[in-house]
Amino acid sequence: MTPLLFFPLAFAVLQQSEPVRIGMTLQDAVRTAQTNAFAVQRAEADVERAKSVRRQAIAQTLPSLTLDATYTRFTSDVTVRFDPMQPPIVVRPIDRSNLSLSLRQSVDVSGIFGLGIRGAGAQVEAAEALLHAAVNDVSLAAKVAFFNVFVAQELVGVAEERVANAEEALRVAEARFEAGVVPRFDVLRFESELKVAEQERIQARNGLALAKASFNHALSRDTGAPVQLVAPDAIPKDLPSLEELIEAAKAARPEVRAAQHALTLQKSIRQARERQLL
Repeated sequence: MTPLLFFPLAFAVLQQSEPVRIGMTLQDAVRTAQTNAFAVQRAEADVERAKSVRRQAIAQTLPSLTLDATYTRFTSDVTVRFDPMQPPIVVRPIDRSNLSLSLRQSVDVSGIFGLGIRGAGAQVEAAEALLHAAVNDVSLAAKVAFFNVFVAQELVGVAEERVANAEEALRVAEARFEAGVVPRFDVLRFESELKVAEQERIQARNGLALAKASFNHALSRDTGAPVQLVAPDAIPKDLPSLEELIEAAKAARPEVRAAQHALTLQKSIRQARERQLL
């Protein structure tokens, strides 16, 4: 295919393709917030710390093998002669080496080690549940900030429309005043309404700037970073009832699971201390 025929064909294919969306979607915002949030990173560090404690508790029950080697060299050996007719006896040789190998196995007679492992496992489960809770909180904050930007944009549009209406009303009032139909008071009234509309537009624009800064803060980004969002799809209308949502929240909220695992940890610690006193 010649280049002269290729370029018109490529241009036609580009025209028929769907327009590319440029901006951040709701899913992108939530994913970015979960990746950058300091609360999530701190919760992840707590999970790793709890896992280290569990590994340490398990390691106490495992057999340990110890190898110890010692090598000593003296400046000279020490000899003793008991019989002049016999050769001397070396009491301390010039070189001395020692090698020892020991195997140790702890026997959990009272079950304290088992309680420790159980408590450490409950601590890991609680930390993971708190991590899930932190992810949920960050996701909620990102979603709220995301939709607040669209609300602020709509308010700016309303303010712009009100300014345009006030300008048109003022133009009509001035024209009618020039024609001698209305008094000067009507012109002053519409001028005042225009000033109020312009002030509300300034407030709406400031609100939009604050909404964008809050959105960047929710995503742990620079508050001055440009914000360009893609409008989400329509919210489904067929939602469960409030009672069903409450029951689902009770069964799935990670904070409840974290409290349950924390209670298991405290019970294990109490039982271990009781057995230590027996």
